[in-house]
Amino acid sequence: MTSPLMEDAGLLPPSRRISLLRLLARDPSAMVALVWIFVLALVLVANVWFLQAYSVRVDLKLRNAPPFTLDNGWIYYLGADSLGRSMIARLAAAAGPSLGVAFAAVGFSLVCGAILGLVAGWMSGPVGTLILRVADMIQGFPTFLLALVVLYIFGPSVVNLVIVLGITRMPAYVRVARAEVLEIRERLFIDASRVLGASPWWMVRQHVLPIVAPTLLTIASVNLAMVMLIESGLSFIGLGIQPPAASWGLMVAQGRGYLSNAWWLACFPGLAIMFTTIAFNLLSSWFRMATDPQQRWRLEL
Repeated sequence: MTSPLMEDAGLLPPSRRISLLRLLARDPSAMVALVWIFVLALVLVANVWFLQAYSVRVDLKLRNAPPFTLDNGWIYYLGADSLGRSMIARLAAAAGPSLGVAFAAVGFSLVCGAILGLVAGWMSGPVGTLILRVADMIQGFPTFLLALVVLYIFGPSVVNLVIVLGITRMPAYVRVARAEVLEIRERLFIDASRVLGASPWWMVRQHVLPIVAPTLLTIASVNLAMVMLIESGLSFIGLGIQPPAASWGLMVAQGRGYLSNAWWLACFPGLAIMFTTIAFNLLSSWFRMATDPQQRWRLEL
């Protein structure tokens, strides 16, 4: 028999734990989202192997070639851009920067925000107050506006883009981690560990972090979609990914002038942005329900 104390501490035996894969198989929307993410991973691999050469191959005879025809070969099935480059290859080449910036920025904000939140929650006094006040100051500025100002001052680059997006998304992790720690540190198993002489670092690593991590990962999966949209918007106005590199937002910006005679130049990268952000949102919703004991029953029906 397991006690509530063991359940709070995350010490349930493996036989009592519900398989996340089994829960995933019961959610069709989450499965579709996972399939889309898997397809994106295959696209990234294909781009490294053989599509990269086609993404920079200019053929003015195929300028704005229409999509959904195999007359020019399968590589031009989605048409060609204003320089005769394959849209399939361009979309694959743009997937790397778009997803790379999103994952790098979210990873940076997740790690730094979680550490600062744990410190602010575990340590009372000036240190915790200072961390919280700085997070409040950052959160007081709209993400897109702050990124716009910083990139305009320091110049658009991938490094600056990752840093500014990571910093602007950090307060959410700080506040959530701090709130979770303030509640967890008052539980009985923390008092028992403290009486037994456990160090604060050991208690945070063994008891606090496993409980806080699912919530932070859920926020991270939501932020992936948000950061992708912000990066696309910044690239659209010329302050994100810079040519000759490609991103989906930059492709939309470059194709807006051809909407009347070559709609696919802006439509296909726009659809890629939409499907990817929806996939991340669906997976974040499923992950939150799968890791929350009070909501997991919905997936078990």
